[in-house]
Amino acid sequence: MTRRLRDYARLASISTALALAACSGDDSATSDTDTTTTTSDGTTTSSTSSSTAATSTTGPTTGTETTGPDTSTTAAPTTTDTTTTTTTTTTEPNPECGNGVQEAGEECDDGNADNTDACTDTCVVAVCGDTYVQEGVEECDDGNADNTDACTDTCLAAACGDGYPQEGEACDDGNTDDTDECVAGCAAAACGDGFLHEGVETCDDGNDVDDDECSNACAPATCGDMIVQMAEGEACDDGNADNSDACTDACQDAVCGDGYVYDGVEECDDAGESELCDDDCTAAECGDGLVNMSANEECDDGNEVNTDACTSACKAAACGDGYVQAGEECDDGNTDDNDNCSKTCKNQLSIVVEGHANVVVACAKGDYDCQAHQVCNKVTNSECIFQDYDCYWGVQGSWYPPDGMSGGSNFNFAITYDLQGDYGNICSCVQSQMPKYGLAANHTYCGLGHWFRQ
Repeated sequence: MTRRLRDYARLASISTALALAACSGDDSATSDTDTTTTTSDGTTTSSTSSSTAATSTTGPTTGTETTGPDTSTTAAPTTTDTTTTTTTTTTEPNPECGNGVQEAGEECDDGNADNTDACTDTCVVAVCGDTYVQEGVEECDDGNADNTDACTDTCLAAACGDGYPQEGEACDDGNTDDTDECVAGCAAAACGDGFLHEGVETCDDGNDVDDDECSNACAPATCGDMIVQMAEGEACDDGNADNSDACTDACQDAVCGDGYVYDGVEECDDAGESELCDDDCTAAECGDGLVNMSANEECDDGNEVNTDACTSACKAAACGDGYVQAGEECDDGNTDDNDNCSKTCKNQLSIVVEGHANVVVACAKGDYDCQAHQVCNKVTNSECIFQDYDCYWGVQGSWYPPDGMSGGSNFNFAITYDLQGDYGNICSCVQSQMPKYGLAANHTYCGLGHWFRQ
C-alpha cells in the first residue's frame, strides 16, 4: 500500500512540471514529443520533450552618420530555447502476501497470519504435510511421511487400529477382527486373551484357571489331558488309556468292581462277583472243600482227581470239563462249539480269522469250499451265497453274505487261495464291510482280510 501511494505522488509531481512548462514562452513555437518505453521488468517510462524554435526578430534599423567615428548599432538576433523533459515511470506493485488479495504467484491470500485455516501465512493452500494443523480438518501435522510416530501421513493422530504399528503396540492390522493374529488393543493374539484365535485355538476363556471347561493351553477340557477337572466329574487324569494303573481311561480312581484289574492290587475284577472272581477282587478258589456258589462251583471234593465225580475245577464230570473221558474224542474244557473240539466232545477245525474270534467248522482238512462257506456263515451270522467270482483269480469262486452290500468284489470269502503276497482272501473293496463284521483290514488293495485255510 505504501509503495502504491509513492507512485501516485510521483505521477502528481510530473503533471505539475508539465503544466509549468506549457506556460513559459507564449510566442514560441513549441513541439512536444511523447515517448513511452516499457522495460523488461514491467516498468513503463514516459518522456515528453518540448522545444521552442529559435526566432530571429529584426526591428527597424536606423543608421546615423556622425562626424567622427562611425557608430553602428546592430540588434543581435535573440534566440530562446526552452526544452522540458518529463519522465513518467509506472511500476506494477509486487505481490504482497497478506493483503487479502490473491495476486500473481499466490495460491491464496486470506489477509491473516493464521496457519490453522485453509490458507497459510505464506499464501499457500493448507495441505497435510505442511507442518500446520488445519483446524477441523487435521488432527496433527508433523510434516513427514513416517507412520510409526505420533502422526500418520494422513494427518491423523496415531491410534490402535490405523494399520501402523506404533511404539507401545505389538501389532496393528487395521481391523477389528479379534480372531486373527492381532487382537483388540493392538496386542498379539495369545492363549488366555479371551479371543478365539481361529485355526490355532479351540477355546479361550481369558483366564488362568486350568481345571475349568477350557484349559490354559486353550483346549477344551477332556479326559486324558492330564488336568483334573473336578467340575467335569474327573477324579484323576494321568493322561493315558492304561486301565491297569491307579486311574482308568474314564478318569476315575481304580476300584474293585470297575471291571479293570489294578496291577499289584487286585487278583481279578469282573465288575462284580463271578465264577472266577469274588466281589472282593480275589480269585475264587476251587479245592478248598467248600462249594463256592458265588464262584458257580458245582462241587468241591477238596482233591485234584479228575476221574471222579467232581473235577479239580469243582464241576461235575462231563463233556466239556477239560478231561477226556470214555466216549469222548476230545474235551477242551468248554461248551464252545467254535473251536477244535465240539460241545459234544467231537473233533472239528478251528479256523483263525484275522481280527475275529476263531471260527470252528465241521469240515475236513483240505475241503476249502466247505471251510470258506462255514467261515462266511459264522462270521456274518447268515447263510452265505456262492458266486463264481473271486477278487484275485477272478473265476475260482467265493462266498458272500446276503446283506445287500456284498457280492462281486464288494465283500466275499475266497475259496482257492490264502495270501497272495500281501493280498488276502477276504476281499472287501467296500472297506466298511470289514469293521461291520469285526474283521481286521491288515492287507492291501481289496484283499484286506485273511482266514487261514486248513
